[in-house]
Amino acid sequence: AMNENVLFSRLLASRRWEQVELRAKSELRALVAIANPTDLEDHTPAGQGPLAPIDVDGELERAGQALGDIPVTPLTSDPAQGKWVTPNRLIEALRQGPDILYLVCHGALDNQAEPPGPYLWLEGEDGTAEVVPGQTVAERIAALQPNLRPRLVVLASCESAGNGRAGFSSDAQGALAAFGPLLAQAGIPAVVAMQGRVSMDTVAEFMPVFFRELGQDGLIDRAMAAARGVVSQRDDAWMPVLFMRLRDASLWYVPGFTGDPDENFAKWESLSESVLEGSCTAIVGPGITEALIGPRRNIALRWAEKHGYPFSATDQEDLPRIAQYVRVQQDPVYLYRAYRQ
Repeated sequence: AMNENVLFSRLLASRRWEQVELRAKSELRALVAIANPTDLEDHTPAGQGPLAPIDVDGELERAGQALGDIPVTPLTSDPAQGKWVTPNRLIEALRQGPDILYLVCHGALDNQAEPPGPYLWLEGEDGTAEVVPGQTVAERIAALQPNLRPRLVVLASCESAGNGRAGFSSDAQGALAAFGPLLAQAGIPAVVAMQGRVSMDTVAEFMPVFFRELGQDGLIDRAMAAARGVVSQRDDAWMPVLFMRLRDASLWYVPGFTGDPDENFAKWESLSESVLEGSCTAIVGPGITEALIGPRRNIALRWAEKHGYPFSATDQEDLPRIAQYVRVQQDPVYLYRAYRQ
C-alpha cells in the first residue's frame, strides 16, 4: 500500500442511497472544528492516561497549512462570548454546507458503555467536556440534507504531550478511526483518520501532501497514496486510513467541457452537424420535464403519503427510494402506471 500505483482504501457500504453531488473545484470550503474542554485533566478514559489540553491555536495553524488554498472557517471556543464547540454548534456550522470537515478532538473507545464504540470529547454549554457517542454524532450528520453533509471528513489526531511536532497523538486506541465507518454509514463519501497513536511528525508530513495532491485532480485515494509514500519510511506509516464509499474517488469536478473552465468549447459546429445527421443523440436530464409534470420530489411526497411510507421523513422527497417501496408494496406494473398518471 506504500506504492503510489496502488490505490488502497476501505470501501464501505451504506444504506443511504442519495447520490453524492460534487461541487466545482473553485467552490471548495473547509470547516475546522477544534474541541478543547476546560476540564480535560479530570478525564481519564479506560486504558489511557489523563487527557491533555489541546493547543487550539497550534492545531488551527496546522490545519490551515495542511489545507493550503482551501478557504477555512474555524469553529473554536470563545469563552468571552460564551460560545463553545457543542454538538449543536457543530451541526449548525455543518448546515452552512462545507465540503470538508477537519475535526480535532479527543476520543476513546468504550465497548462497555451503551452504546458501545467510540466517544468524542466535545464541549458543553459551560465549556466543560460533553462526552458524546460517535454514533449520536453520525446520526445527527445523517439527518442533515444530503447537499449539506461534508464530502470529506478528516479526523485529525491532537497532540498528547510536547510542543510543536515533538509529540504523539492522544488517540492511542484509534477511537477516531472507529468513528470513520459510522460516518460512512451516515452517508459521508470519504473519511480520513489515524488508526492509533501516531507521531505528530508523521501527521505534519502526511496532511499537507494529502491536500496538495487532492488539489491536483480531486481524487481522494490517489492523494492518499501520494501522502503515504512521503511517510513510508516512518515506523507509523501504516496509521493513516481512508474509509470511502465513492466509486470514482472524486471530491470535486472541473466545470465545463474541458479542463479549463475559461476555455470556449471549440467543437460546437461538428457537434451540431452530427445531431442534424442523426449520428449523435442529445441526452437531457429528468429535470427537463418538471415544467410539465412538476418536481419529482412532489411525486415522491404524494406517493409516500398515499402508501404510508413508514421510514424516515427525510426520505419522503427521494423519488427512487419511495418508488422502490411502492414497487415492493404493489407491483412493477402499478408503479409505471402510477408514474404515467
